[in-house]
Amino acid sequence: MLSMKIQLITLALIGAVTLSGCMTSAERVAKENREAAQRQIKNTKTCKNFGFKEKTPEFKHCVSLEERQYQNESKASQAATALDIQRMTSCLTSGGSYGGGICHNY
Repeated sequence: MLSMKIQLITLALIGAVTLSGCMTSAERVAKENREAAQRQIKNTKTCKNFGFKEKTPEFKHCVSLEERQYQNESKASQAATALDIQRMTSCLTSGGSYGGGICHNY
């Protein structure tokens, strides 16, 4: 039973990594550039809504703060995901079942 759980988790993780690697580096760069352009538009709208005037130092500062906030949130999300995977793996290898961020040992 434990071996089957470990195999299933391993297969799921390998599948996730494999699927995320299906893009060529050029496709990945293009995707990142599209996302960055979308964030720039969003950040510009946000700062305009705050009342900043375009092409002023204050506006540029606002846009850079919005981007920095996105980067920080992205890093925190990645760290939380990695920690959750680590907890899940530890739980399953010790014979428990994992769901909703909780390890259930029976």
